[in-house]
Amino acid sequence: MQIILIGILILGSFMSPKPVLGQVKTVASQIPIRVENIQELREKYLAALDQYENERAKLEAEVAKLGKTLEGIIDEVAGLEVSAQAQRKEILERQAVSSRHAANISRIRDAALTQLFRTRRNIEAGIPFGQAARLNELSDAERKLKSDDPSWLADGINRYFIFHRKEFRLARSTEILSDVVGLSESRQLPGYLLRFGLVAQWFVTEDGTWVGRFNPNGHENISETAEAAKVLEAFAVLRRRRMPGLVSLVLPVNSRIDQD
Repeated sequence: MQIILIGILILGSFMSPKPVLGQVKTVASQIPIRVENIQELREKYLAALDQYENERAKLEAEVAKLGKTLEGIIDEVAGLEVSAQAQRKEILERQAVSSRHAANISRIRDAALTQLFRTRRNIEAGIPFGQAARLNELSDAERKLKSDDPSWLADGINRYFIFHRKEFRLARSTEILSDVVGLSESRQLPGYLLRFGLVAQWFVTEDGTWVGRFNPNGHENISETAEAAKVLEAFAVLRRRRMPGLVSLVLPVNSRIDQD
């Protein structure tokens, strides 16, 4: 390239006037320097090009690496989404089961409390046999039934079931008890009570002067001689454990007790 440029300049010198020849010599003297500069620039350009290619290769490698990482992230996100959907479905199913469970508990509690309130009314309207203790036991079961704790609810139902079984045994049993007979608030006499299940209770004072039965208003004396005699006979028969003697007794009707 240097030779071609020198040739062009020499050719130009023959075609130009004499003063140009000096300029040609000046330019010719600068050509090696300029060629050297051009070569230096060319080397810098090639070096920059090599650096660019290296940087581009690095960037392409980084992009490829990031692309694989991104694919992994996308796959992981897809897996997490599937897992989240499965968990969401499981949570909804558990919520549905929990709602059904809560509804069942509510129905069981309401049914148990309904029966318990009915039992309480019957005790309050029935004979005064162990009334306070029975009502206290029933109140304890009620407190358990009204609790929000499922374990307490189960315990309350169990307590009420046990209480109901005891009431059932009392309802099927008959016994004579030694107790104080309250003829009025101011008149309390020692005597005996004949309990017939949980539906009726008769009494006779210890001296045999008063014979009667219990009604919702209290103990009531029986004025009719024949009926009083039947009560005394029932006391005598029961003391001998001869139950048929109870069959002839007239049971009082208590409209306050729920009839099943």
